Amino acid sequence: MDVSCRVVSKSREIYKNGALPEHRDSETITLDLQQVNSRLLVFLHQADKESELSEEDKDLRTLCLSCNKIAGELVARLDLLKVGNRNRN
Repeated sequence: MDVSCRVVSKSREIYKNGALPEHRDSETITLDLQQVNSRLLVFLHQADKESELSEEDKDLRTLCLSCNKIAGELVARLDLLKVGNRNRN
């Protein structure tokens, strides 16, 4: 009975809002992370124009690029979980 109630509750949430709250929260956090990383990448790009980046800064740039790539993949997968998404494979 408890399992049935949870299934119905989650189904209602998906129907009402198109996605589960935890999926919406994950998407919001991931998009925020992408924005911060993008701003940091712009800063590092400008710094690289002015002088050679340190090894730590180069590592940070690589980390930001990897984070943005993974974040993009996560957002795309979360988008597939939304109700009404017609791009499902």
